[in-house]
Amino acid sequence: ITAKYRLWQMDIQTRAAAGRLSEIFGAKFIPYDKEQRRKGMIYGAEQALEEIKSNPKLDACIQAYTDGVNAYMELNSKGLSYAEYPIEFKLLNYKPEAWTPLKTALLLKYMASTLTGFDDDAEMSNLKKMLSEADFNELYPDYSEGIDPIIPVEKKYDFDTILKPDTTCNTELGYYKKVVDLFEAEHQKNQVGSNNWAVGPGKTKNGFPILCNDPHLQLNLPSLWYEIQLQLPDMNCYGVSLPGAPAIVIGFNDYIAWGVTNAQVDVRDWYTIKFQDKNKDAYQYGDTWRKTTKRIEKIDVKGGETIIDTVVYTHYGPVVYEDVAIAEGKKAVEQTAREGMAMRWIALERSEEVNTFYLLNRAKNYDDYRTAISYFSCPAQNFIFASNNGDIAITQQGRFPLKYKEQGKFILDGSNPADDYKGYIPFEQNPTIKNPERQFCASANQHPTDSTYPYYYTSFDFEFYRNRVINSTLTKTEQATVADMQNLQQNNYNLMASEALPVMLPLLNDVCKNDKSKCEVYNALKDWDFNNDATSLTPTYFQIWWDTLYNMLWDEMYSDTIALVKPNKYYTVNAMRTFENDHVLFDFKKTTDKKETLNDLVNTTFNFLCKSVDSLKKQDAELLQWYQHKQTHIMHISQIPAFSRMEVKNGGFSNIVNATSATHGPSWRMVVELSKPVNAYGVYPGGQSGNPGSKYYSNFIDDWAAGKYYKLAFFANVEEALKSALFTITFN
Repeated sequence: ITAKYRLWQMDIQTRAAAGRLSEIFGAKFIPYDKEQRRKGMIYGAEQALEEIKSNPKLDACIQAYTDGVNAYMELNSKGLSYAEYPIEFKLLNYKPEAWTPLKTALLLKYMASTLTGFDDDAEMSNLKKMLSEADFNELYPDYSEGIDPIIPVEKKYDFDTILKPDTTCNTELGYYKKVVDLFEAEHQKNQVGSNNWAVGPGKTKNGFPILCNDPHLQLNLPSLWYEIQLQLPDMNCYGVSLPGAPAIVIGFNDYIAWGVTNAQVDVRDWYTIKFQDKNKDAYQYGDTWRKTTKRIEKIDVKGGETIIDTVVYTHYGPVVYEDVAIAEGKKAVEQTAREGMAMRWIALERSEEVNTFYLLNRAKNYDDYRTAISYFSCPAQNFIFASNNGDIAITQQGRFPLKYKEQGKFILDGSNPADDYKGYIPFEQNPTIKNPERQFCASANQHPTDSTYPYYYTSFDFEFYRNRVINSTLTKTEQATVADMQNLQQNNYNLMASEALPVMLPLLNDVCKNDKSKCEVYNALKDWDFNNDATSLTPTYFQIWWDTLYNMLWDEMYSDTIALVKPNKYYTVNAMRTFENDHVLFDFKKTTDKKETLNDLVNTTFNFLCKSVDSLKKQDAELLQWYQHKQTHIMHISQIPAFSRMEVKNGGFSNIVNATSATHGPSWRMVVELSKPVNAYGVYPGGQSGNPGSKYYSNFIDDWAAGKYYKLAFFANVEEALKSALFTITFN
């Protein structure tokens, strides 16, 4: 049934994961395909498939799904006719091909890449050399006081045995090559996140647990998710699946509900490699030479010759970038900074994440939940849980290496065995809590623990704002209802702005003295309630000012020779609050000889804001409305505007609970009250059909943008479903 409605989406996503787009689009996609192959995407999928095959039930599940996809394509015995092809196949002039179990594994690796394919190892190594120790520790700490972790501070980590990695290490940070950098305001990875929470029965009006989840991913048409109910003699489950993979990923059954957010923990590290000679048949590891293996990748190119690429694998993983960068701009900087290094990424290790969802779909209680998630390795997730017997829980689950302090935060030395992994944190010691005293569990991509957790971890991008709004709201909430939880998912409060503006506004000169237009902008910001509502003007004022100031503050974090990353918003505001006004980093060195202070930058950027506001007013005052400035687009995967929904009218932003930015946002909103029967609501920005000509292609978008939900029709049996059906489709 998924193939009937999402066949092209299933095909193109797995081709992209496998590095096979050149087969369709020609030579311009060779760099993309080459990088996918060299990152080990197919290799990782093959490793996962080997693990799946060792589990007969899981192997049968994957094969049954494969057979079902192919059965749809062979309904007419001769296969789909050209007239039956989804329109994208016709526009791109290629044919659908048979589904395979490897394609399902590739899809899961694609999600692992989306959620964990980031790291700042090279950037952090460069920054540590460039900045003073005090400044580096202030701007790029692993942990700071004042955060609100996923596992509340009541948790005592009284493990019987704490595994210790070898703490001896080589302090040499590796070597750095000359690269090119582009100036960017934020990492794209900052757009990936999610919220989830579960409220215990003692805090709800009806006395049933309520579980909520809204994963923040790229907003596309067709939707990332396919909504479905699966029913078998031993299972009745509802939620959203990934087109191309069996089982429901986020959902509920008659007994439990569950959801996920990304853990944000760094599980990808880079190692400098010293090859024995130019043939790269061996590399130094301690006092010995270890043999490499070489994998031949063949990239077929439409209208061109097949590309043969040899990828060198060490025991750490593949050497991804060699000789030249295979991209341009900012991406080329990141690639060249890792040239000649081996990548160790948990996603390339054997795993069976599908088993987690296979078991969760059938789970009936807390013990079943814990058993199910124990199989999940990568991408590490915060699994929220609630059951109809009143239990709630959350676990940060993934395969996390045992690391000495700061291991993996910087480039590691592949020739030094002390920098190698020494094992993994036991499943039982991953951060988790059941039925906490505060009667709710919640995560929003923040730190999983406080500083008492005995294992070291670092992040490519922990969140600092959404989680505090959620936790403070839930702490104050009593007699919670489904409507209350829906309202919280729609919350537009900009905590980041509420903490930044009190630092910025007092540094302004007397802007209301002689300039009426500046005074209007100033007063709007001073009196703002900090809600990023769709038609409000003040969020636009703040964002223009902040973006300009942020870029000027951290102009040092730009270089045309090395890769760097700017401090996040939280530590930027901290620096503005605690650094001296004339701190050396506040000097804007790009265009002036004068030594600027923080006051200078704040006033200069405020003047820029006011000029921008005047200019936009002259063009069209409506352009200052927040949704017009934010420009949320839900693009067709092929980026065809006619198949997309442009300028969606909604509020929120990336560090806001309603985390809707230009291209990313809540890809599925779900609220489940575990009553009997289950009372559940959901919505997503798309529609069930992948056909742009269908009325079911994008019919949920307007309700999603307006914050509306539909009740999820969770049927007890086929007969009940048939009574409510608008139409039926039966495959024989």
